[in-house]
Amino acid sequence: MTNVQTVLGPDELKEFEEVCKKEHVSKRQALKIAILNWIREKKGLDPDDALFTMPPGSAAVEKGARHVDEVVYGSRD
Repeated sequence: MTNVQTVLGPDELKEFEEVCKKEHVSKRQALKIAILNWIREKKGLDPDDALFTMPPGSAAVEKGARHVDEVVYGSRD
């Protein structure tokens, strides 16, 4: 593991600490979340993701859609 440091101005630090406290997240965890989100945003979409490679209407798409519905709306059982 590597430690990463940055410098914040007094106002930035105050706002950061307020948000961390409000969200019940440590400063360390908040920074890690911010870094990971920034990386994901900058890397963009993966063109090899199944979302882009499965043919429309395939069984895998149908199964995936059903799974999403179950997660969002609950099982039909």
